[in-house]
Amino acid sequence: MGNKIFYGMSGIYKCPRVISAERLGYEGTPQEPADIEKLKHYTRMEAIAAAQLTDLGYDLVEGGKCTYCENVYKNIRMGIHVEIDTAMYEIVGHMDRLLLYNGRQFPIEIKSAGKSTMTKFASKQFEAFQTYAGQECCYLHASKSPGVYFMMNRDSGENLKYVVNDFKNELNLPGFEKIELPIKFQDIIDRLNSVEIDVQEGKLSEAIESDDCFFCKYKFLCNKEEDKKAVVVKDEELNKASKEYIKGLNMIKDGEKLKKSSTMVLLNYAKSNSKKFKTNSLSVSYTGQRTKKWLDEATIRKNAPAEVIRMAERESDPFDSYTIRQIKEKGE
Repeated sequence: MGNKIFYGMSGIYKCPRVISAERLGYEGTPQEPADIEKLKHYTRMEAIAAAQLTDLGYDLVEGGKCTYCENVYKNIRMGIHVEIDTAMYEIVGHMDRLLLYNGRQFPIEIKSAGKSTMTKFASKQFEAFQTYAGQECCYLHASKSPGVYFMMNRDSGENLKYVVNDFKNELNLPGFEKIELPIKFQDIIDRLNSVEIDVQEGKLSEAIESDDCFFCKYKFLCNKEEDKKAVVVKDEELNKASKEYIKGLNMIKDGEKLKKSSTMVLLNYAKSNSKKFKTNSLSVSYTGQRTKKWLDEATIRKNAPAEVIRMAERESDPFDSYTIRQIKEKGE
């Protein structure tokens, strides 16, 4: 990791607004001591789930203390260290365990969950749990292999057993359902690149609905929360301005449609007859077809040295940042 930016795999596919807030140094709402104790208990329950796998006859490699992080970064972490290095940042994670199978080691992720989570996962798997999908995707990408996903109902001991992304049929475990992740590693990279661009500009990324919203520590930054907190005002001048704004918005839309249709008539004439002509109110000059080239900022930020990026960056004068959008009136 060194001086490089790094992300943790467990939260890699959280809401972009949360990730950008963490990168920008915002402090989230502190967890209640009772919630922390619950999380510790749920983590301890994973050892019971691992024992279930051992009872099924599978050999597991336990994670324990990460000696790599302790020796290199002087940081105490638990689990089996994995990291993915990109030109822009590093993605770091710690797998709890590995599964030994046919002389190889495969990543295995164990979760203890409540009844509602178990029911939802059994029905929709990772489609309903994008944060889980992001973490698993990173583990599999770092390991270059399929993986095992084992979930245990912490109340009853019942479990769900899956083999994930086994495209080459490498893991044939009786009673384990084979499923695929709904995202690819490139989806993660694309999201992080977008977040990094926002962070470099000092702004929060757009919020995206997430399975982690209920537990979010940054709800006070969420743009979805703004609607709930908005104050309804009854002011004649503001209502008049609002109606005029909508009227202007509609005029722009109608004007663009009118401009587009008339442009096609003028261009068709220029292409078929004279490339230069005048009407009683317009002068038209057609110079043929062209292409445009531009610099892809995401690619530059991903591949260019940090010093080059700093030299090329420019900052605008302060400007008002705002959002105005039309809302439906009651009865519509």
